[in-house]
Amino acid sequence: MTASGAISVRKLYAEAEAAESAGDFVRAEQVMRQAVDIADDPADAWSRLAKFQARVGRARACIDSLAHAVAIRPDKKLFLNLSRLEAGEANWPAADAWLAQAEVLDPAGTRIPCQRGALAVEFGHYRDAATHYRRALALAPRDLAILQSLTYALALHDAASAASVVAQYLAAPDLALGERVMGLRLLITYKHDQARRTGIPDATLPADIENWRDLARDWAEQDGHSFSALQMAAQSLVVTGDALKAEPYFARLRAMAKDDPASVTLLDPAYHARLDAVAPQDLREGLVPCIVVRGAEGAARRIVMAGCDLAYAKKYAGPLLASFAAHRGPDGGRRR
Repeated sequence: MTASGAISVRKLYAEAEAAESAGDFVRAEQVMRQAVDIADDPADAWSRLAKFQARVGRARACIDSLAHAVAIRPDKKLFLNLSRLEAGEANWPAADAWLAQAEVLDPAGTRIPCQRGALAVEFGHYRDAATHYRRALALAPRDLAILQSLTYALALHDAASAASVVAQYLAAPDLALGERVMGLRLLITYKHDQARRTGIPDATLPADIENWRDLARDWAEQDGHSFSALQMAAQSLVVTGDALKAEPYFARLRAMAKDDPASVTLLDPAYHARLDAVAPQDLREGLVPCIVVRGAEGAARRIVMAGCDLAYAKKYAGPLLASFAAHRGPDGGRRR
């Protein structure tokens, strides 16, 4: 490109930015289209054009422009943007395909396979989600967040597989105490769910629950400043019927969360008793604090984790959201 051509492109960029500042996004897009034809860095020009198209709500045009940009120069950030845009258009295959290209650029990272898993769950493709989360867990075998995501995806269609994955995790000889406690909590959840679905009691479940309770109390005593350790100790005692023994742990948790009323509500022993109840109807009120703290997605996850099925979660999504709105008031309150 000649020097005069470079000046022309810079002038077009400046004109487009001026139009954007003035709120004239249509004019900004028109000017950027001229720049695309003469730019010495067309990938950058296409990306700039996409930005203006997004501002005027032209999602498909924005996607096409970004597709031109990554065809010239693959870029992980742009692949992620493309996936987000396609997901917004309810196009899961395209959204996942863009994430797959991003993963090629970052094969050793766990972020992209986890995003692919979350996207698959959002669109109801639970087996695909499990495949992506398995790949992420293979890259980071001790990552509890990935383990939880994987087993959640599995539990939506195969609780036995979820329990098996957690059992494999717990077989590692060098797990930290906290990792073992959290893993046991997951194992108990999925064993309980499997027993509920099949109607066949799991003979190992009582021993697992006792082990979880004892290790959780040990963890809380070793690390009394850990919110998770105290929460696990309190929960395990409520589940085993020792609510009075759980109260000191709840008191310490309340002191730690005194500036967050939603968390204090979440820590109510009666709430946890409902959360771990076998009867799904007992969860309806108890899940309102969960929505407050974690949002609707977290509430649906908790429904499944507490032994209910996906159909139940979907059935009560509307009432739960209504309860959330009523609980938080007209301004929506603070979300955690």
